[in-house]
Amino acid sequence: TKEFEFLRVVFGVSASPFLAQLVSRVNARKYVDKYTRAAEVIEDSTYMDDCLDSVNSEEDAIKLYIELKEIWQKAGMKTRKWVTNSKTVLQKIPKEERSVEAEICNGEDRIITVLGLKWLSEEDAFVFQVQSTLQGKISKRKLLSIIARIFDPMGFLSAYIITAKILIQEAWIKGLEWDEGFPSDLAMRADNWINGISKLNEIKIERRLLKESDSKAELHIFVDASKDAYGAVAYVRQQTSGGI
Repeated sequence: TKEFEFLRVVFGVSASPFLAQLVSRVNARKYVDKYTRAAEVIEDSTYMDDCLDSVNSEEDAIKLYIELKEIWQKAGMKTRKWVTNSKTVLQKIPKEERSVEAEICNGEDRIITVLGLKWLSEEDAFVFQVQSTLQGKISKRKLLSIIARIFDPMGFLSAYIITAKILIQEAWIKGLEWDEGFPSDLAMRADNWINGISKLNEIKIERRLLKESDSKAELHIFVDASKDAYGAVAYVRQQTSGGI
């Protein structure tokens, strides 16, 4: 009987995602003393094969780029698809290592897809690209399909999406079947909600909340509930060095 052992991480088997993460973390822990910040990013700010993190200065960003590149090389891996909102940092990264998977918005801004989110790299803001058309009568199945097209894992659009979820809730209470057309009152409200989807494309969410690292920040959280839904909202209140 002969036993064979893989000498590389195998892709395509059910355990591949776990093995890839395990190799990344073991490698990071192995060199944590030399590449402390890079190891921290790999441990805490990496999802599958994507690393996402922020630093306070362009100098720190360049240093982190170098550290991440070197620590990955220790595992025989080559980093690529780098993207940043800083032109200074981007110039330090060879063109062949930069991300080229970007859409052009308004002829200028570059939209990068980051774990499904749309990010304007120049403005450092999240945006949305949602399109939805309705054919025929609105039903639970059609409305739920439209809701599912709005990818919002961070909950930026929760205040908008909850309206449609309440409509689904009311349709269930009325006992409507999946493909049964909504009665006039629900249909009108659903149409108004669908017509507002195009407005989502005008929303921009600034990624960076705190502008001054030495400023005082407070976190304010409010929660409330009704018979239809419950929700929570969080605000960051920042007091700058000027007292504002």
